[in-house]
Amino acid sequence: FCQIFNSVLLKIAPPKDGVSDSGSGVLTSLVPLLVVRLTAELGDDVTLKCNVTNKGNIIVVEWTRPDLDPEYVFLYRDGKSNPDQQNPSFKDRVKFKTDISDGDVSLILKNVTTTDSGSYQCRVVQEGTNSKKKRDTDSIRTIKLKVETVELGDDVTLKCNVTNKGNIVVVEWTRPDLDPEYVFLYRDGRSYPDKQNPSFKERVKLEKTDIRDGDVSLILENVKTTDSGSYQCRVFQRGTNSRKKRNTDSIRTIKLKVVQKGESVKSRLKWILFSHHLPDSLILDQQLCGGVSCSEVLDSSSLCWSITSIFTETV
Repeated sequence: FCQIFNSVLLKIAPPKDGVSDSGSGVLTSLVPLLVVRLTAELGDDVTLKCNVTNKGNIIVVEWTRPDLDPEYVFLYRDGKSNPDQQNPSFKDRVKFKTDISDGDVSLILKNVTTTDSGSYQCRVVQEGTNSKKKRDTDSIRTIKLKVETVELGDDVTLKCNVTNKGNIVVVEWTRPDLDPEYVFLYRDGRSYPDKQNPSFKERVKLEKTDIRDGDVSLILENVKTTDSGSYQCRVFQRGTNSRKKRNTDSIRTIKLKVVQKGESVKSRLKWILFSHHLPDSLILDQQLCGGVSCSEVLDSSSLCWSITSIFTETV
């Protein structure tokens, strides 16, 4: 199992008592400590990850928020959910991500709100498969979810990074639904405000003046409701291979929604990496958890990523 240490926001921890056998055939099994940040935008759907590796029939899955009353976010028992036990705030907003027979009891939480911020516990009870000593195993994980929002008039940072080593010759930030479409255009060391859509005049700038490290994130100041839309970041680099000089072209798309103050503020971040545009050259503002002690990150790499949402990313 991949062991990851260092604390962030998502915690998957063993029960306080560790492994215990009370003599009644019940065993509490340890879950390796994993810590990950799980940040979501208001209105997003998020997946709260939880997996058990013990082989055994899953008879109970409890997703809870201990600070609530009733505390149940989702309760599954003997093959069916029990919505009557659920906290009303989660009604019709939660479901399993997939068939749980493989041990994946991850939960999808839809249309998150600021009140969804908090610590979620996943508890799984399984029937043992050892015929000589049948037992139940009980695993607990805790996830901390943080929901962030953006206010009308705020400044937001639209993140975009390239990791290929090569001189950046062009950065295009565009809104394809506008005419002209340019939000910001950088070419050969300088910006071109004359190419820019007038609605962004004097409201955008690169987060860093020196973009040689590949960070071409854009600051959009004093956001308006008309700023809602899909933004594309396109980067052209001049290759450094002297034998075969070439340009590389990477694209990232961000969807931003801004509403009036006083309404339910919804901001969404959607990253789309196009495989035909060198996806390996892009990072989603993701950061591996510290202290990875195995050679391969878990299948669901969101376990080991920190996704930072911008208006104000994930296992």
